Amino acid sequence: MDLRWEGALSAVPVVLERAGQRTEAWPILDTGAVAGLYLCAGFAAAHGLPGTLRELGQSSSGGLGPRRISTVALELPSLAVATYALANVPIYLGDDPANDHVAQGLLGMDVLKRFTLWIDYPHSALHLRPNALFADPLRHDYDSGLWRWLLAGGLALRLTCAAVVRRRRVRSGSPFGRVEYSPVSNPAANAATLDNHSSRSKGS
Repeated sequence: MDLRWEGALSAVPVVLERAGQRTEAWPILDTGAVAGLYLCAGFAAAHGLPGTLRELGQSSSGGLGPRRISTVALELPSLAVATYALANVPIYLGDDPANDHVAQGLLGMDVLKRFTLWIDYPHSALHLRPNALFADPLRHDYDSGLWRWLLAGGLALRLTCAAVVRRRRVRSGSPFGRVEYSPVSNPAANAATLDNHSSRSKGS
């Protein structure tokens, strides 16, 4: 299969298939990317993605550009690389075109590790064939976002309880809550009291 150059980076053709639609993309070949396929926000919007694709969860990634990129993970029914097709492939879509730092996207190791690759740079060609990992299941345990709601709820409850406790302490006039004080003995007063008592006893 042919390579296409995006500056100093090589892009490879893949075909996204969904509900009778076929979309060709040219993601950058990126052996340092963990995910299988990341598509830029601008490219996704121009080709009607996500459309009706099933959402798997939310994620974020770093290393491409100055900021972390928020993404949504979707399940693509079929992804074709050369003449080989992978079924039910998780793909990432960027959420902001301002964070698009490549033309269309990245093809990473969750897809590439399933092939043995030969790159012929002088002829701008990529040769590949499936290896023993080709049939391994792709990752689908993506973050649904539920833990964020649970964490936020727990944090809100904790802050509410802390506010109630603090309010009660302020009302009691002490940062530690209401404190019951016992009278402190005054030695001078006690001595005077004893002297008076002694004088009365002598007078009687």
